[in-house]
Amino acid sequence: MKILISIVFLVFFSCYSVNDTPPLDEEKFVTILVQMELIQAELSFEASIDQSVLNKNLNGYKSLFNRMKTDSAEVIKTFTYYQSKPNELLKIYETVRDSLKARGNKYH
Repeated sequence: MKILISIVFLVFFSCYSVNDTPPLDEEKFVTILVQMELIQAELSFEASIDQSVLNKNLNGYKSLFNRMKTDSAEVIKTFTYYQSKPNELLKIYETVRDSLKARGNKYH
């Protein structure tokens, strides 16, 4: 029984890795989140007029990830990293909010 517990313990902790850095740096992550919000806003507006534009959703995100030289997996891993650091994630979302506000103020 002790051997079984030792094996389970060893397997569990060998699969667990502590990562002190996210896959994407904070600046790049903020830029991606801002652009994702803009894509979502554009799609929401267009979908209110024509439901067929919903298929553009994936294309917009793929294009963004290509421009930023990343992929959805890295974005998800970075988001997951920051979920365990709520104060840092809040700071990131405040930066995203401020960036979106600044863009909106240009049009008012």
